[in-house]
Amino acid sequence: MITISTVGVPHTIKKLASHKLQSTLAVSLHAPNQTLRESIVPSAKSYPLDAIMKDCRDYFLETSRRVSFEYTLLAGVNDAVEHAIELADLLHEWGRGYHVNLIPFNPIEGSEYRRPYKKAVLAFSAALESRKITVSVRQTRGLDASAACGQLRNEFQKTPLLSDSDNLQPSQADVPIVC
Repeated sequence: MITISTVGVPHTIKKLASHKLQSTLAVSLHAPNQTLRESIVPSAKSYPLDAIMKDCRDYFLETSRRVSFEYTLLAGVNDAVEHAIELADLLHEWGRGYHVNLIPFNPIEGSEYRRPYKKAVLAFSAALESRKITVSVRQTRGLDASAACGQLRNEFQKTPLLSDSDNLQPSQADVPIVC
């Protein structure tokens, strides 16, 4: 199965739907409202939450393919039960044909964000489930070795790129990590 993941680029989800691909659309929300989303996702200012939700609803109606909403839980930022309730309300307005994938943040050196406690993750998930929202919690692998999703990408970005004059063959290390 192919998943196309995006934070949302205005006017592209509708275009994607017209191609009728047999793929899953995963939209990174990370917040239940526009103000909080803009503080977490810098590009959110150019694609308001109500517009992205409308485009996702239209995508589902045109393709009959479920939309996955990705939601990275950041301790003390977007992981409160109140946020879960607000997210449930947003999704109930949206309709049907979606799934929420909760992703506990994987700590990255130098980041202001922290990983939520397991208790907070479970409470968030339970609040969604109690409101009839289909939800899963992504299992973190590689956290103990700083090799979980997001952590490897951060390390890759810290490594300077080689110049063409170094004349080395490309390796697996040259390929960006996608989780």
